[in-house]
Amino acid sequence: MKQFTFALMLVIGFAACKQTQRSQEQTTPDSSKEVGKNSSSTQTGQKPDPNSSTTNAQNLPKGPIKPVENLYKDASFETKIIDGKENTFGYEIAVTLNGKTQRIRQEHKPSVPGIRGFDTKEDAQKVADFVVNKIKTKGFPPTVTPEELKTLGVIK
Repeated sequence: MKQFTFALMLVIGFAACKQTQRSQEQTTPDSSKEVGKNSSSTQTGQKPDPNSSTTNAQNLPKGPIKPVENLYKDASFETKIIDGKENTFGYEIAVTLNGKTQRIRQEHKPSVPGIRGFDTKEDAQKVADFVVNKIKTKGFPPTVTPEELKTLGVIK
């Protein structure tokens, strides 16, 4: 009985190893096959299949890549300081573009743990102006890091 159990475990282990090996073969493409496939299609003058899942140098764009244009550079902005909890302040930014308005309402210091607002209206205004500038130059959504808040003098 012990021999049968041992043999059964050995067969199951062997089968599991084979299954793992098969799944790895299916998910890992053989680079030598892909190179041969691509080079033969190029040599015969055939165009590569655009629906192919393989990526090669032929599918990459030629020439310099144009940066994505920031749609918000010509938008209009309106900032407003708002009251926060526990005698603190936040800000609200209204961004209007093509007749549509988006609002950002920030009641606490961004990217800082906790939910405490800004200590002064001036600090809230500094960050609101910084966010507006970031949207104008880098687009949407804006992000503010703790290092940027330190540079603005809002946190220590």
